[in-house]
Amino acid sequence: MLFQKAVLSYIASQELTRTEETELKSIFTTININKGRLKSGSRLTVDKREAVMERRKAVMGNAIDYNEFLMANLNKEGSLTRDRLEKAFRYFDYNKDGVISNDELQKIFCEFFSEATIEEMFNDADIDKDGKISLDDFMSMMKQYTDSRVNK
Repeated sequence: MLFQKAVLSYIASQELTRTEETELKSIFTTININKGRLKSGSRLTVDKREAVMERRKAVMGNAIDYNEFLMANLNKEGSLTRDRLEKAFRYFDYNKDGVISNDELQKIFCEFFSEATIEEMFNDADIDKDGKISLDDFMSMMKQYTDSRVNK
């Protein structure tokens, strides 16, 4: 799950349009101002307000920071397009050979996680267990993660 969160963090920080980020920032600010509740007069429909709040609660309970809020809302708002996921894959494909290796993840995450944790991240993402994360593995990993988030 750590690798999936890293992918979502990359997309939230690098791939959202200004319009998407502005709308989500406005929602987040409204939630904070109202101590976790959206005003009934906000621009969101009742269904959308409830969905945003449910995602917020599912991610962090009573506390959430802005980046976590963005990540929680990515897969519900149609923001996880194939194009964005492919860009994220290319970002993690450090040597640009078309696959992500354990060594590449070690280089990217060594300052944040232990070698064993990164190995676990790699093994979870290497769906077909061939010792590399292909684009297909990557897409399957992200689909599994987003599907599990939707069902919560």
